[in-house]
Amino acid sequence: MAEEPTLFPPRSRREESPAPGSGFAALDTRTHRETYRRLAVAAFVYSTVYVIAYASGTTVASRSGYSPLQDPGSLLTTVVAILGGIVVGMLSLRGRLPARSFETMACLFQVVASLGIAAGNWGWQAGFDGMHPRQIAGTQLGGVHWVGVWITAFPAIVPLPPRRILVTSLASALTVPGVALVSVALLGLPRFAGTEPVAGTVTILLVMSIPILICVGIATALAHSIFAMTRRVSKARRLGSYRLVEKLGSGAMGDVWRAEHQLLARPAAIKVIRPEALGERSGQARGALLRRFELEAQATAALTSPHTVELFDFGITDEGAFYSVMELLEGCDLRTLVERTGPVPPGRAVRFLRQACTSLADAHRHGMIHRDVKPGNLFACRQGLEYDFVKVLDFGLVKAAGDGEDARTQLSVEGSTQGTPAFMAPEMATGETTIDGRADLYALGCVGYWLLTGRLVFEAETVMAMILQHVREEPEPVSTRTELDVPPALDRVLLDCLAKDPRDRPVDALELSGRLARVEAEVEPWSSERAERWWTTHRATLLPSRPESATAEAGATVPATETS
Repeated sequence: MAEEPTLFPPRSRREESPAPGSGFAALDTRTHRETYRRLAVAAFVYSTVYVIAYASGTTVASRSGYSPLQDPGSLLTTVVAILGGIVVGMLSLRGRLPARSFETMACLFQVVASLGIAAGNWGWQAGFDGMHPRQIAGTQLGGVHWVGVWITAFPAIVPLPPRRILVTSLASALTVPGVALVSVALLGLPRFAGTEPVAGTVTILLVMSIPILICVGIATALAHSIFAMTRRVSKARRLGSYRLVEKLGSGAMGDVWRAEHQLLARPAAIKVIRPEALGERSGQARGALLRRFELEAQATAALTSPHTVELFDFGITDEGAFYSVMELLEGCDLRTLVERTGPVPPGRAVRFLRQACTSLADAHRHGMIHRDVKPGNLFACRQGLEYDFVKVLDFGLVKAAGDGEDARTQLSVEGSTQGTPAFMAPEMATGETTIDGRADLYALGCVGYWLLTGRLVFEAETVMAMILQHVREEPEPVSTRTELDVPPALDRVLLDCLAKDPRDRPVDALELSGRLARVEAEVEPWSSERAERWWTTHRATLLPSRPESATAEAGATVPATETS
């Protein structure tokens, strides 16, 4: 069996479900990733600075005839500190450690790094006057040790609960008097401490420990504020049973996020309508807009076609933000696909359109009209082993077939766009009160036109001019605006979809699908094997690394205001 090509790459690391409690592991995944990156930078900087400090200290020591090889303990400490920083930096940068393991590694690194700083500072001070380097520590007395600086900075690098910071900071602080005691035991008291062993040792420990203990207190206080703020941000990134992982894109009304269920670890796309996006609208208008979003969620949930994006959940947050949770799709919308790779062959266009017909037929059978069918709302993805699987997105402008003016205006608010002008049926453009599924078929004809030509049916400098063209002007046949070999039957089907009078269009989506099926016999077939090869070739073009991929990878779109 041939090895299956990797069209959609695996995630950078396994996202774990949030842990119970209030520790680092319970924070959201985005905070984890940000923290991983910060610790990686800190670890690499630590190793780099340590190399520079050791090299400069060695140069100074060599002037007094001292060689680092005379002190293997110092050399060993230096090697461990530098390599430890590099290893921690690489592990953090890869981001594959579970949150609990990362927290443990970060705390251990703080202590080990403190030990490296303490040992290096004790043995490599400038101002040699004939004493053994291990006896030079005078510049550390009466000031804040560099370990204290490291302890104070750590809570800003890795947000941990205050109690964990307190324990880790105390362990780090003990490295300074610990190194001093070892030095005194092996080499005796330095000259500035006098000749009395006990009094001299106590003096050294008190003078060096008190400033560091103050730093421990400061670090604990900082941890209290920083971790509380981080936890609030993390909580704000959770919606219902889902946690927000990373933003995929933004629109005029809200954002689309990659999310994950807290217990099932199921990936999802969450569309969040920001409360401020509702602006200063009146209570009635605000309620109408929220009703529109709620209707979209309910409409999508009622549909069972495999070619309609699946809705998992929806609701309103405590802050008043509406959100809907949908399946996460890995692929590309048809607008982006054509913009980046050019028009598609007739066989592939027919395959796309027939799948969209299946979704629309299901919606129409449930008495619902999409009203915003366009390339940006048709998403080509991989479903199991099948490539070029189309999902119809964004039922945000859906309305019940046969609704009168009252029902229609209930879903309209000032400033919102009812459909997209470049794909708007004439009856919608003129404000007809009775709209049926044939308006969606008109828009689907415009989509077919775009797929085969890479151009809109009508092109104009203003929105109003474009709308008037849809109402008054007859479109040119597709075959006259593309170099592709478009059969006359496909030309005829698309022109029938673009008829001004709905009665001249196909009766419904099933009839249109049947006519497209007959066209397939006249064009070169677009097989699953061809689709697989195509996606393997164009994956890098269509699926750039996040976050640049934006909404093209989400199974939900933000309500659009585009006019072309």
